[in-house]
Amino acid sequence: MKFKFDIKRILVCFFAVFGMGFFLSFLMLCGLGTDPCSFMNKVISLRIGILFGTWQLIMNALMLIIVIFWDRRSLGFGTIFNMVLVGYYVDFFDWVWGKTLPSELFTDQVTRWPYFWGLR
Repeated sequence: MKFKFDIKRILVCFFAVFGMGFFLSFLMLCGLGTDPCSFMNKVISLRIGILFGTWQLIMNALMLIIVIFWDRRSLGFGTIFNMVLVGYYVDFFDWVWGKTLPSELFTDQVTRWPYFWGLR
């Protein structure tokens, strides 16, 4: 693995992954759909009783092993940030929304669509 240390690119990757976790938490709470991999990881983490971020990290680590043997040139900071941080950001924002916003905001049809579209 060859990583080029460029602070600007690292910061952009970090904030992009932060945004992915932020908005993915809304998609999951509103029940408006998400990508198949995140959906699968969320359901499995709920069934086995561990944090979404922890389960997603386990699955990503397994996939990382395959990528290291298959094509390690495709790995970069964005890959590592995405593997490790997105799930934990979702868990963090789930906690924040649970402490600050009423749960009906995400489940009631009248409030979830306008609220969700107002975030755009």
